[in-house]
This record gives sequence, structure tokens and C-alpha cells, in this order.
Amino acid sequence: MIQFDPRTGLLHFEGTPFANGRILFQLDGLSVQSTDLTWRRGAGYVASNDSLEFRIHTSRGKLAVRIKNAGRVARTLRTVQFRFEPQALPEAPQAADYREFIHSANFESASGVKKVGLPGRQLEHNPESSMLYLLHEIETRRSVLFGVMPPPAGDLVKFQALHDAPHMEGRFGLRITSVQDRLIPPGDQARTSPMQVRTGTDPLVLLDEYGRRLGRAWRRSLKPVAAGWNSWDYYAGAVTSEDVLKNVRYARKRFPERLKTFVIDEGWESRWGDWVASRRFPEGLREFCRRVKREGGTPGIWSAPLLVNTYTALYREKPDWFLRSRDGAIATRLYTYGPMAFLDITVPEVEQWLFDTFARLRKDGFEYFKVDFTQETLRADVWRDGTVPRGALLRKAFTSIRRAIGESSYLLACGAPYESVIGIADAVRVSGDIHNFWSHVLTNAASIAARWWTHRRVWNADPDFLIVRSPETSTLPRMNREYAPKPFNSSGGFWRAGRELNLGEVKAYALLVYLSAGDLMLGDELPTLDRTGLGILQKVLERPLPEAAMPIDLFRRHDCLPSLWHVREQGGHFLGLFNWTEDRATISVDLRDLGIRSWSRIERFWEGTELAAPEGRISLELPPRRAEGLRIHA
Repeated sequence: MIQFDPRTGLLHFEGTPFANGRILFQLDGLSVQSTDLTWRRGAGYVASNDSLEFRIHTSRGKLAVRIKNAGRVARTLRTVQFRFEPQALPEAPQAADYREFIHSANFESASGVKKVGLPGRQLEHNPESSMLYLLHEIETRRSVLFGVMPPPAGDLVKFQALHDAPHMEGRFGLRITSVQDRLIPPGDQARTSPMQVRTGTDPLVLLDEYGRRLGRAWRRSLKPVAAGWNSWDYYAGAVTSEDVLKNVRYARKRFPERLKTFVIDEGWESRWGDWVASRRFPEGLREFCRRVKREGGTPGIWSAPLLVNTYTALYREKPDWFLRSRDGAIATRLYTYGPMAFLDITVPEVEQWLFDTFARLRKDGFEYFKVDFTQETLRADVWRDGTVPRGALLRKAFTSIRRAIGESSYLLACGAPYESVIGIADAVRVSGDIHNFWSHVLTNAASIAARWWTHRRVWNADPDFLIVRSPETSTLPRMNREYAPKPFNSSGGFWRAGRELNLGEVKAYALLVYLSAGDLMLGDELPTLDRTGLGILQKVLERPLPEAAMPIDLFRRHDCLPSLWHVREQGGHFLGLFNWTEDRATISVDLRDLGIRSWSRIERFWEGTELAAPEGRISLELPPRRAEGLRIHA
């Protein structure tokens, strides 16, 4: 499917609209195009220029490039680009005819499906897609998926449409960029991560198959999904050991079969970079872990190990341990938690410090590790060992953490670029930070829908906390710490926007988390939940789904939040029906379209009552911001 013409130096992705693509090698002070080189056959296709050797491989349906420094001076490789300009395509696709699947680099940015060249509710006109990119032709339903495959080369791969006009509603091509930012010493070489191109008629099947291929290639055994409680959403940085233990005791009494893991999030530490217990944990971490285990729980801990507060002795005493800006100054950034610098994992002493820190936490008794904010280090420009590619910095850090905590510990990567943690992390955060506002639910719904295909194939998906507190489900006089309310805005500015969730919205969010089938970490102050709130948790906890539900209508409309989700389970099927709009809506489905030919009864998830489906058709009218789950018994 991937062909390279050595006579012209052009790439062709057969079966797709993309032909006549050039390869551009961007080095400091030098730009080389494949069309300007003379190619010969060897192990792939080989060309030389200015003491550099370029090699292109297109075997086994994969595309990869190697650049060797055959000279005497080190060279810095910035990027390798594959460019399919719209004016060079024999039949350039029209933006109006295609929808594109955007996969963000990590949970902080939006993911989803939209028309090429148009903005979505959370997506810009022409965003980059990381790790993979999928185009779906609306009328013919032909789809093409571009995806990175192992072994990783330490680069970060980005995809983006190339438009022939500023309005972005005409013809378009494609740009694929391998971000390297690495030094190539004399005699050494750099490479791009292998990439596959697959075509088909069903974009959901292409995503599903891509996830399964990634999983098989890594051959990493998946641990059971984690279920438990995390301190962050209610207590935040003011958490104390007694707060945690109060919830541990309540959870173990109320839900002893499912809730096992109890995580202290941000706030337990003295300062970022000084990873010892603060005065809010006076017994110390080792005794805290013993107390959790005496209650029958598994202790877990959050950290942001690559960020160091500039008001620490570590920052003052070890200036050579930190990443730098291009002007030579230590790179810093101001966060809610204070001014931070970024540790340079290519410094051997830093790697040892990181290993020792996590080895100590593991020895204290922690068995679950939530590692956060690592993506922030990629804001820096300079690291000591320039031969390490930019995308390999975090992979190097997570590899060290895994060695320190051992294979038996559970490792959650929260925020790292997805390519950096595949095959290392047990779970990966797939959606943004949740708070009990509808704006956060909408944002997370888009991300969960975009990453359903990763769960139990590549890793365990972590949809962030399940929170159910509302005036109808909790005895709390205040649901949150005080904040400045702002109007709900569905097209941006979502952070804590609008009023707090009501009961119907809570149940819609709980159903979304249930359909993700991923890690299930509760985030409320459990003893303050009333019978209604506890009943919602009981329904979600009592019969987990075996795998993530597929968002059936993800590609059916521009900027679509899926209204229909489907998953097979033992003894039948489960459907999720959502009305994400601000108006009453009727959600209809023909069970035969989902391959469901027979059933004994259809049961409403929340109420347990039966629902009729004459001639296999279901039609439910839902109020705004509501959802219904249906269990279909064989």
C-alpha cells in the first residue's frame, strides 16, 4: 500500500487520495528534500547528501525513515516531514466531503470527529492529530487510517491537513511530521517510528483493529482495571490522612468487593520535588500505608516527579539537573501550585534520583502510582544529552519509574503523550479533569468517545473520577470549595462553568463512566452521600462491563457527541442512549442494525423496569442532558 518511487523521490499511499508526497528532512542549517536526491536500491532505498545518508523502508506495509550521520561533525535533526500538497495530488480530496478523527497528544487537548477545515465545539479549524489520524469520506464511507506502530523511535508523530486556501473549505492534502529534536553524532543514526496506512469502509472497525494491532505488538499483559477512591476532587490539596482513612473505612464497609485501591492525590507532599509527607500526614507514609492495609485496602499515591518547586533545596543545590530554554536559563513556569522547574531525565543523577524516589515510595507500602504533569517538561528546549529525541524523554522517565516500583505495581500515566507510555503504563488517563459541572461532562464525553478503542487493547483506560454528589445525592451544605461562577459555554471556557450537576446529569455522567469500562475511582466524600447517591454507585459497581462500549454514531455527524453506545456482554448486550442537547430529543435504534436478533427482555439500567421493543425498534424520548442505559438479555 505504501510505495516509494526512487526515480522521482515521491511517496504514494495506494488506495488513498494521497500520492506524489515529498519527504523533507529539517536539520539545523540544512533542509533536504527527497525529490532533490539520487536514490538507489539497497536495504530499502538509499541516498546521500552533505555527509548524510537517508534510507527509506516501505516493507510489510510500514513506512520508516533512517538518517545516518556519515560525517565528522554532529548534526541536529529537527523534523522529518511527509508532505502531500493538495496541488500535487492527481485527485485532491475536497474538505466538504470528509470528516477527520483528531486524536490529541494527551488528555489536556480536545479529541473528536469533525468536518475537515471546520471548527468543532472544542476543536479548531485545522488541529494536529497525534499518533494516528483517520479520514472518513461521507458519501462513499471509504476511510483511511494512518497510525504509528512499534518499535518507538523516540519521536512524536503528528498529522495535519494541508489546505489549498486560507478558508480551508477547498481541496486538502496531508502533512505527517516526525518531531525529533535530537543530536546525531558522527557514525550514529536517527529514525522515525514505523507508520501503517489502512483502508476500509467502517471507521470504527479501523480504530478497533488499530488498537488490537498495537496491543498485540506490545505483548504487555494487562492488569485488571483498578477500582477504588481518590482524594483529589473533593479534598484537593487540603487532604489529611484522617480524611483518607475515613473514606477507606466507609468504602470497605459499603463496597468491600469492588473498592480496593485508595489514592492520596496532590497535597500529601511537603513541596513538589520534596516528596516526603507534609504535616497533614503526621504518622508518615509508611505508617499511613499500614493503616490503609489494616482496613483491607491497597494504598496508592499521586506525584508529579519531573516538576520541582523553585523554593526547594533541590532546585537551589542542583541547578545542573534541570531542563533549559534556548537562552540557557533554567526553564520555569508558574502553576497554581507555585513556580516550577523541570528535571532533565538525561542527567544520570536525575534518573537515579527518580528511581530512588519511587523505590522508597514502593518500600513504604504503596502499590498504585499516579504519575502526573510529565508532559509539562516538553515545554523546555535543551537537555544535557541531546542524542535523546524529544519524545523519548518521558519514555525514559517512565521506564525508570517502572523499574523502581516493579511489574506488580499499578502505574497510571496522567498527561504524558500516549506514544511515550505504551507498553510501560498499566493505565492511561483518556479524558480531562472532571468536576461536578455539565461542561466537564461534555468535555470528557468527547475524549472517552475518541479513545474507547484503546481500553483492554493497549492499556486500561482511566476516565477520571466517578463523582455523583449533587443537592439530590449528598448531605453536604457545599458541593465544592468556593469558586467564581460563570455562565455555561458549550463552545469553550468550560472550566467550572454553569451550575453544579443535578440528579439527571449525575446519572448521565455515571452511565458514561460505566460505558468506558475503565478504571473506576470514586472522588466524593463518601460518608456524605445519601441513599440516592450510594444507589448510583452501587449500580455502576455491581456488574462491570467486559470492555468499552463502542460509540456507534461517532462519525455520523460533524462535531458529534455520540448518542448511541453498544457493547456485548455475557448473556446479552448493553446500550447507552444519550441526549447531549439542550432540547428534548428522541433517540431511536433498530436492534437488528447492531446484530441483535433475539432477546428475552430489555431492562432499564437505573430503574430495573422492562422496556418493550416492537419489531426490534427502540425509541426513547429523553429530556435535555439525560441518558438511559438498557441491558438486553439474550
